[in-house]
Amino acid sequence: MRLFDGKILLDNLPDELPSALKATLTNWRDQKSLHIATSGSTSEPKSISLFDKLIRWSAERSKLALGLSDDERVLHCLPTEKVGGLMLIIRSVLYNWHLSLYKPEANPMLKIKNDHDFSFVSLVPYQMANIMNHPKSAQKLKRFNTVLLGGAAISEALENQIHTFMTGNTVQVFHSYGMTETASHVALRNLRTMEPNSFALLDDVEVSLNDSGCMRFMIPAIGHDVQTKDLGILKDRTIQFLSREDDVVNSGGVKLHLYKIESKINGILKENNLAIRYFLWKKMDDALGEKLVFVGLKNDKQMRIVELLQQNLPKFEIPKDFYWVEGFERTESGKIDRRKTLQRLVEIGS
Repeated sequence: MRLFDGKILLDNLPDELPSALKATLTNWRDQKSLHIATSGSTSEPKSISLFDKLIRWSAERSKLALGLSDDERVLHCLPTEKVGGLMLIIRSVLYNWHLSLYKPEANPMLKIKNDHDFSFVSLVPYQMANIMNHPKSAQKLKRFNTVLLGGAAISEALENQIHTFMTGNTVQVFHSYGMTETASHVALRNLRTMEPNSFALLDDVEVSLNDSGCMRFMIPAIGHDVQTKDLGILKDRTIQFLSREDDVVNSGGVKLHLYKIESKINGILKENNLAIRYFLWKKMDDALGEKLVFVGLKNDKQMRIVELLQQNLPKFEIPKDFYWVEGFERTESGKIDRRKTLQRLVEIGS
């Protein structure tokens, strides 16, 4: 369902814009700030304010880094109340791009014509996966010049699909790293040329690690810095994201780092030609304090997977509980909502 089509002038906002979006843009224009909620995929969402200098800096640096022109035709199919979707609106306003605003759907290509003239689209990996699994939709995506993926990690299976998709055409696919507090991305990865999980910092962005190994991003030009809870590796002007500092399970006094265990699990599954969607998380436990749990999509290899992990993982890294679900709960921006997925399992007694 298309909600708006045209150009947005900040001094004369179109009446056709959704009322909530119009109110947000009015506030930005008059108060020189945006109030926006974080995603809430691993903790409770919180509302923060983004100031005008940061917003405009982000829009400018993003345009330069992605090589976007002054006459882009934008397909917008993300939630406008989250930072990724809102900043796409902001860029369109600042650079007078033609914007077609659609209600977010799992496969936004189904709503557009085969011979569309869009040049730029921003998607979450969940949308990209649905597009890749639909040949006619993938053909429509090939007509874009630039595709920006953000909001979540890209699985190995999806990355392989994207590389096959890019073969023989000129479409550029980027994966972003950023957060609400930095007004969208501070680093980008060109999937055609860069190694997996390696992101190039935008111009003007500096980064350091604190004593815990968490990344701190600084933008001296506008006097802004953000201390994250993201564990990372720094090399020259690139970063590698490891995991959230919060993604540690303290089980009976043993600290279990989820990203390390997931890496081992991925290796075990790959060696045995198994590919499934899953995540690791934690539950409170009377004896251990916290315990490690595994949540995967239902499949016909469940018993085999449990057996392999129990045989090949170190004792303390074997999940205490295995859950199998039809689908994951997701945030509005498409991230897997681990808290809500597990909460639902507990509520229904799985």
